[in-house]
Amino acid sequence: MKLTILTADATQSDPSGKVHALGLGWSWTVTPTPPMSVVVFVDPEPDIDQIGVFLVRVQLWSADGNPVQFQDAPMDFVLTANIVDLRARAAAGITLGPGLTLPPGRYLWHAELLGKGVIADTAFNVQQSVEPEVAEESTDGVVVG
Repeated sequence: MKLTILTADATQSDPSGKVHALGLGWSWTVTPTPPMSVVVFVDPEPDIDQIGVFLVRVQLWSADGNPVQFQDAPMDFVLTANIVDLRARAAAGITLGPGLTLPPGRYLWHAELLGKGVIADTAFNVQQSVEPEVAEESTDGVVVG
């Protein structure tokens, strides 16, 4: 099997097994983070694999390969990939709300197809968010800045 993992701004799964994604494939964001999603594709090899339900563990790792901890627990999810036809891929996604306070740096979303030893990663960078400059109004009504 082949595993692919991508970042997105938003995802939504539907009953047919499709994942609808917006803003797919970004590689940088700011902290605290806006909403973000992770999309995983599982592609079976028809001559080797079999139909069934497979579990994909998705973890957020720091650049040095260690799981990122939030409230003393790793950012760790298990997604379900349902292979119903060996000629078709399975897709799954997870959406996270805004507000993760990741320190600036490089991170990886790491995926592992449990029981198969198949892995995939996608990297992204976090930058400090920049506050927009606010124009000041002078006492004579002229906007400055």
